[in-house]
Amino acid sequence: MEVVNGDPNPGPSTQYEENFPSLPSVRIPSQTRLSNIKSFAANNITTIIEIPVSELKGDLKRQGDVCGEISKSCGVEIVLTNCKNKSLSVMITGPQSQVEKAKSQVTQSLHMQGKRVIKISHEHHRHLIGHMGMRKRAIEEKTLTKIIVPNPESNSDEIVIEGPHKCLEAAEQEIRKTIKQYSEQVRQNLNIEQEYHVFVNGPRNKTLNKIQTETGAKINIPPYTKTSNEITVVGKKEEVAKAVKQINDLIESLKKCYVNQLIPVDIDSSKFDYIIGPRNSGITEIFEQTGMFIDPPLENCNQFRFRGDSNNLGNALVAIYKKANSTDIETVTAPQHLHRLLIGKNGSALNEIRKGYLDVAISFPETGEHIKIEGPVEEVSAIKNRLQARVVELMASHHLETLEVDPKYQGKLLDFLRQYFRSRKLNVRQVKAAECGMPENEQHIFLEGEVSAVETTKAEALKMVKKWTNEKTKDVIVEPRIQDLLRNDKPAPINEIYNEFKEVSVRWPQDNTRRSQSSPQTSNVGISPSTTSHVVQLSGPRDQVDAAYEKLAKLIKKVRDENYEQEFSIFEDCRDRILGPTICKLLKDTNTRIRYFDREKTRGVIFGVQSNVETAIVQLERLQRSLATIEEVTITLPSWMLTKKAGNSNARLRSIREQCEGVQLKQVPANPRKLIISGPPQSIEKAKGLIDSISTNMPEGCTEATVICDPMHHGQLIGRNGANLKRFRERHNVEVLIPEQNETDPKLANEICLVGEKDAVSKAAAELQQTIKNWEDEGETSIECDADVLQDLKNYIFAFHYPELQNVKIFYPKPTPPPNSNQTVVNGNGQTNIKTRIRGPKSCLQEAEQCLQTVIEDIKSQKTVTQPITEQTHSQAFRKLRSTLPEVERSHKVLIKLHLEKEPIQNGESTIYGHITYIGPQERIDDAIMNGINPLLPVNEVVVFPQEFYGKLFVSEQSQQQVDRTQGNRRGQKISFQKSNQKSNQPETVEETPAKTRLIGLQRKYNVIINVPKRTSSEQITVSGTPEAVQGCKKELEALGAKLQAEKADWEARTYEEALNVEKRFLNRIISGHKHQVFEKYGVAIFTRGQRASKNNNAAVAAFDKNVDENAPKTNGETSLDQPSALPDLSRFAGFTLLDTTLVPLIIQGYKEKVQLVREELEKVLEDCSTFECQELVIPRDTHARLIGSQRSSIRPFEEKYDVEVEFPPRGCRENQTEIVLVLGPKNKADAAANELAYMLDSGTPAHLTKITSFHQGSPSCNCYFI
Repeated sequence: MEVVNGDPNPGPSTQYEENFPSLPSVRIPSQTRLSNIKSFAANNITTIIEIPVSELKGDLKRQGDVCGEISKSCGVEIVLTNCKNKSLSVMITGPQSQVEKAKSQVTQSLHMQGKRVIKISHEHHRHLIGHMGMRKRAIEEKTLTKIIVPNPESNSDEIVIEGPHKCLEAAEQEIRKTIKQYSEQVRQNLNIEQEYHVFVNGPRNKTLNKIQTETGAKINIPPYTKTSNEITVVGKKEEVAKAVKQINDLIESLKKCYVNQLIPVDIDSSKFDYIIGPRNSGITEIFEQTGMFIDPPLENCNQFRFRGDSNNLGNALVAIYKKANSTDIETVTAPQHLHRLLIGKNGSALNEIRKGYLDVAISFPETGEHIKIEGPVEEVSAIKNRLQARVVELMASHHLETLEVDPKYQGKLLDFLRQYFRSRKLNVRQVKAAECGMPENEQHIFLEGEVSAVETTKAEALKMVKKWTNEKTKDVIVEPRIQDLLRNDKPAPINEIYNEFKEVSVRWPQDNTRRSQSSPQTSNVGISPSTTSHVVQLSGPRDQVDAAYEKLAKLIKKVRDENYEQEFSIFEDCRDRILGPTICKLLKDTNTRIRYFDREKTRGVIFGVQSNVETAIVQLERLQRSLATIEEVTITLPSWMLTKKAGNSNARLRSIREQCEGVQLKQVPANPRKLIISGPPQSIEKAKGLIDSISTNMPEGCTEATVICDPMHHGQLIGRNGANLKRFRERHNVEVLIPEQNETDPKLANEICLVGEKDAVSKAAAELQQTIKNWEDEGETSIECDADVLQDLKNYIFAFHYPELQNVKIFYPKPTPPPNSNQTVVNGNGQTNIKTRIRGPKSCLQEAEQCLQTVIEDIKSQKTVTQPITEQTHSQAFRKLRSTLPEVERSHKVLIKLHLEKEPIQNGESTIYGHITYIGPQERIDDAIMNGINPLLPVNEVVVFPQEFYGKLFVSEQSQQQVDRTQGNRRGQKISFQKSNQKSNQPETVEETPAKTRLIGLQRKYNVIINVPKRTSSEQITVSGTPEAVQGCKKELEALGAKLQAEKADWEARTYEEALNVEKRFLNRIISGHKHQVFEKYGVAIFTRGQRASKNNNAAVAAFDKNVDENAPKTNGETSLDQPSALPDLSRFAGFTLLDTTLVPLIIQGYKEKVQLVREELEKVLEDCSTFECQELVIPRDTHARLIGSQRSSIRPFEEKYDVEVEFPPRGCRENQTEIVLVLGPKNKADAAANELAYMLDSGTPAHLTKITSFHQGSPSCNCYFI
C-alpha cells in the first residue's frame, strides 16, 4: 500500500492516478534510439586568431610570407583578413593537431611577444617537462606561449614564459597547477612474493581495477615473465595509504588458508587444451568462478598446480572435469575429392552445414579421408548427421572412377572422351589427380560425375582401349603424287580398299601432319617431315590390315604404271596451231592425258603408260619443228657441272628454261655432257649466254647452300605465278633451285639449293631458314561443317569479335567443292563432308577449333525473331542508333537487321514504322533486347518536384569563381595561403561554357528532354530519354528538390527576426560599432527597415522645450551664479541626429538562439549609452571642412580616440545652425573631446561651449551653461 503524506488511506487523486495512469513520454524512445548513434566529428576544424593593431608585428608582406611558410610546413590553409579597425584576423583550417601547431607558430611570429619569469624549485621541473617533453608542449599549444626550462645542471629556479601578454597569466596558472598536481604524488614499493601477484590482479584484472577505483591510486605490478617481488603504488599520500592497506589485508587473509599443491587428474592429455582454453581463457574462467588459480601441466605430465584458498580446491577440481567433458570429437569419413565440395566457394557450403551450431569446428585433412568435428557434445552429433547426409548426397552426384590406360593410348582416349561427352551430353568430367587427392600416375585417368553416367563412360572407354590393343598398324611408302591419284581421281581407286575392308582405317600424311601440328604432344619424335609425307598408315584388326596391305601394294603399282609423267613445252609461234583439235588427236592416238602448268598452256606434262607417253612427246616435238622456225643447237657442258658441287642439274636447267622464254633443254641419255637447246634463235643465244656465265663464274666466286624445306611449303615459297620466288631472287641476287614436284627421292624433295656469291647466299639462306621455321611453327587443323551453315559461319565471324580467332587464318571451302578437291574428305562409308581449315600458331589452334565448334552449335540452334516498330519515338531513335547496332551485335553476339519504312504503314489500329530482326540463340536474343536495345530506346518518367521551386530550374547557377569573387568583395580584402600541393604554376584548365539555366544544364548532362508544366497545373515533371539517363536525371532532380527544401527550411530558420527599439541618436553607434562584430561572432545581421527622416525638424526642439519646462530649477526669481541667466534656444538643434530621441526599430535577423543572445548584448550597450551626454560647440563655419577632412579622414581618428560622435551642421540648415557642432559620448570622454576640439582652431580663440546632459528614453532634459 502506498502512503501519501503520511496517510495510509489513499486519497481520490491517488485512485485517479492508479485508474488512469499517465501515458509514457514520447521522447523516451527517441532518446533510447539515438543513444547508440555515434557523434560525427569533422576531419578538419577552423579557428580564428584576432591580433589588435597595437600588438601586431611586421608589415603585410612579411605577414604573408610567414603565414605561407607555416601553411606549407603544417599542411593547413591560412587566410588573413584586414579588419576595419586595422586589426588582423587569421583563420586557420585543417586537421586539429596541425591547426594547434600552426596556431602556436602564427601567434609567436605575428603577435608581439611578452616575457614573464616565474620561480619554481628546480626539483619540480621534471613534472613540468613530462615524458619526452610532451607535458610542456601540451601547455605551450594550449596557451599559445613558449616555455623555457633551464638546464638541470644549472640548478636555476627561473622558468621563462614568452608569448602574448594576455596569454602569460594563463600559462603561469597552467604551470603552477601542473606542478602542484604532480608534486603531491608519492610512491611506495611493496615487497610481496610473486606467487601472490596473480591474486592482487584478480581474474581479468578485476581486483586490481577495484582497488584503483576505490582508492584513486595507480598500482604497477611486474609481468609474470619478470622475476620480481616489488609492487609499486603511486598517488596522493592518502590514496596510497588506502591502496597499500587493501593489498596487505588481501594478502594476509589469503595466507591464512593458502595452498600451493600439485594434484594429478585422471583426464586424457588431448583434452588439456579444452581446460586451458585459447589464451588461457579456460583457466581464467575457473579462477573467476572458484578463486583458485591453476597452472597448466608441463609436457608429458597430468598434474595441475593449484594455488589459492584451500576451501576452493574441490570446486576447482569439479570445474576442471566439467570443462574437460564439455567438448567432444567425432570423425566422418569422406573421399578426398568431395572435400572441396563440402567446403564450397569461400566456405559457403561449410557455413550452411554449421548453421545454428557456430561453436563447432570442422577440420579437413590435407591427405586422407577423415574429417574431424570438434565442439560441444550435443552440437557435434547434429553436425555429424548433417555432414554424413551431405556426403551420401555428393557420392551419388560426384562418383569417382579411375581408368588405368597405357600412356600411348591416352591421347586417343581423351579425344574419344571429349567427343563422347559432347554427343551424349553426360554430366561427367575428367579431373586431375590433385583435385581428387590421388597421387600422380601417368597411367591413371580420373572420371567424376553421376554414378550411372560414370560407369557407362568407363565401360565405353575400356571397350575402346581393348579395341586399340588388338589393332595393328602398318606403314606403306607412297609418293605424294600417287597419294593424290589414289584419293582424288574419278573414281577414286582407294574406294576399293574402303569398301572391301571397312574396319581398316587409312591415315594419309596430310591428315597426320595437320593433327601433329594442332597437337604437338602426339607428334612422332625422330621422324623427318620428308618421311612422314610419304607414309600412309593402315590400322585395324590384324588379319584385315595384312590383306589390305597386299591389295594396296598392287593398287599402287597399277596407278604408278598408268600415270607415268613427262614434261613438255610448246613454242609460242606454233601454240595456236597445236592447241585444239591437233593436240586432242595426238592424245587420242597415243592414249595419253595432258595437264598444263600455266594459263597460256605452253608448259605441262603428258601422263599415261610410259611407252605411250614417250611416243606422244616425240610426235609433239616433230610437229613443232614442222610448224615453226626452230633451231636446234647441241653444246657440251663442262665436266664439273655434272659433279655434286654443281648441285641438281635438272633444277638448274629448269631455272634457265624459266628465264629464257620458248627454249627447250634436253640432255642426251647416252652422253650426259651433251645438251640439246631448241627454240627461237634469240632465246637460244640467251640460254647459251646464261650457261657460259655459269661456267665462268661458278668455279671462281660462287658458292652454294642447301636449305631443308618440307615440300608442303614449296607452294608458299614460289607464290602465285612464281611471284614470291622472283622477288626473292631479285632481292638477294642468287639462284634458287627447287626440286621437281614429282620428285620420288624423299631426301632430294626436301632440298632447296641456293647458288651465288658467298655473302648473298649466306644472307638468303638465313632468311629462307627463318621463313621456313615460321611456317613449321604454324599448324593446321580442320572442322566439319554443313554447306547450309557455311554462309552463317562467315557472317558470325565477320560480325562478332572472337579473341580466339585473331591469330589464325580460316580457309572456307566452296559451297560445293569438286570431288578431287583437297577440301573434301571421303570416309569409309564413301560419304563426302565439307571441311573448314584453320591455320596458325599451334598454341592457338585448339582454342580456335573449340571456338568454331561453339559458333557452329550456335548457328544450328539459332532462331529468327522479328519485332515491328510501332512507336514514332522508337523509329526516330533507331535512325540515330544505326551506328550503335554493330556494337550491340558484338557485345551480345546476335545478328541484328534493321528495316525502317520511308512512309509509315497503317496496319489496323497500329502504325508500323519498320521492323527489327534478331538472329541467334533465344537466350542471347532475349538478353540483347532487354540489356542491349531497350536501354537505348527513349522512355518517359514522371518526377515529383514542388511547384514553388520551378523558378529555380530556370535560374543559372553561378560558377564557383564568381561566388568566391562575390564573397571576397563583401568581406573585404583577403589573402589566402593554400596547402603546398596547390601551386600557382599548375596548368590552367579551360572551363566549359556554363549552361544558361539549371534545366538546360540537366538536359545537356543527361541528353534528355525535361517537360516542366505550368505552376498552377501539377507538381509532376516529365523526363524523356534513355532509361539510364532518365534514372540519373530523376535522381538529380529529386536530390535538387530535397536540397531546395533544406535550403528553404534553413532560410526560414536563418531569417528569424526580432525588433529592438533604439533612439535614433544611438543608431549609428550601434550599427557601425557592432554590426560586423555580431555577424562574425553569431552570424546575425542587424539593420533598419523602412526608416524615414522626420518631416518636422522642430519635433526634437519641442520635446526639449517641454522637458526643460518641467525640470527647470525653482529659483523664486533669483538668479544663480552657477547657471546661465537664460536657457539656450533649443530650436537651434532642429535637424541634428545626436539630439533625436525618436525610437527606430532595429531589426535583428538570424537563428533564434543567436538573435536572443545579440539582443541581450545590444540591450546592455543601450543601457551604457543612456548615460552619455551631449555637448554643443560653436565653431566658425569656415573651419568645418578642415576639421572634417576628406571623407571624414580627419575627424574619424578623433572620434575613435575619445569614443565619441561628432556631428556638424546638416545640409540645408538655417543661419543660426551653421556654427553648431555637437559631441556625444561618455561623460569624461565627451568633456575631454569637447575641450580639445574647442581649442583646435588656429586663431587660439576658444569656442563657445554649451553642455547638454541627462538624456532619457523619450524627451530629454538639459542643463545648459556657456563658456
